[in-house]
Amino acid sequence: MAGKKVWVSWLPTKECEAQLQSSVHALQQVGLEVSGAPWEDDLEKCAWMELGDMLSAQDGPELFIIAGRVEDFAKHRFRYGLSLLCAFLLQHRPQLKVFRQVIDSSTLQDLPRLLHDLTPLDTSPGWSAKVVAAAYSAATKATEFDCHVSVIAHSAIGQWFEIGPKAGQAPWAGAMLGVSGNDAKVVFQAVGERGQLPDKAVNEYAMQGIKADIAEHEYEAWALKNAIADGQSYYVKVQGFPSKVMFAEHPDNQESEVTVITLS
Repeated sequence: MAGKKVWVSWLPTKECEAQLQSSVHALQQVGLEVSGAPWEDDLEKCAWMELGDMLSAQDGPELFIIAGRVEDFAKHRFRYGLSLLCAFLLQHRPQLKVFRQVIDSSTLQDLPRLLHDLTPLDTSPGWSAKVVAAAYSAATKATEFDCHVSVIAHSAIGQWFEIGPKAGQAPWAGAMLGVSGNDAKVVFQAVGERGQLPDKAVNEYAMQGIKADIAEHEYEAWALKNAIADGQSYYVKVQGFPSKVMFAEHPDNQESEVTVITLS
């Protein structure tokens, strides 16, 4: 069992240092190679993306544990950053086993959709054996979207949501994305090849400031009518940290289904 690598990120609180050291020791005792660092709370510089790049690397860890207290997991900034990290990993390292360890309780309430795949851990005797068992089992993902969903982020370019048709799906006749909460707003949109922001783009019939009310939440959206084929994506730059995003094909398409993702 030796050789499996696990990365532990923890929400930095001095009160939890002893418990965290105990957790690291427990993982080492069952033959896991443990590395880690405190979670960096810097949404403004997209700090979660650096962690995402490390976790998605070919030689990256096979397991990832995020640890903290109930009150830590309830914070908007943490839930938002972790949600974007999970969206990125779903596309770039779907086989990674991800755990959440709550060190002062066994339950968390109302987790955002993208955090549903995080296998819960507590600190009861034998918890580290569950991690070892997961290391040698097939990955299962509960989160599934009807289209391609990912994110691109960097301190120099900001955060971009990326959506589009999945492989084999029919092309889209345009797209729309909106945000809700925390004074977030859309500031740019474009269509380009999947996986990288376009150097330049021509937007067809671009729309801005679209208002929509969905489940008692108000969204402000942008849209365009560019054809988006398999292998292409709709990129939307968002300023701020919305609590929810919604997206769909262009609003002129009456049959288009709207997807809402809660991020915090």
